[in-house]
Amino acid sequence: MDVPEGEFKRMEALISSMTLDERSRPEIIDNSRRFRIARGSGCSVAEVNALLKQYNEMKRLFGGKGGFGAAMKGVMAMLQGGKAPAAQDMSDDRLRRMRENRDRKREERKKRKKQQKKHRRR
Repeated sequence: MDVPEGEFKRMEALISSMTLDERSRPEIIDNSRRFRIARGSGCSVAEVNALLKQYNEMKRLFGGKGGFGAAMKGVMAMLQGGKAPAAQDMSDDRLRRMRENRDRKREERKKRKKQQKKHRRR
């Protein structure tokens, strides 16, 4: 897949316009921060939203908690037609086990949350 150089530069400008805290915890980026990031990078708020959406999709796909640095490495690799860096070196069996473990933990969290709600109602 051939990606224009401008696309990489735009992503780099957006990410470098974020504070370190925003890069490590993108969930704190509210509308005023989005506007500031857009102004600082010379891009539109829609482009900031697109980058955050892309990040969230990568996070969902790979179950990572590495912040923008790790996720954007994966985005760049995927845009260039490869796998995400973390997935490149892992066997299919190991990836499957990691996904199963992640899914099991999600189910346990859901169960605990449900029990907590049940106890609060009493």
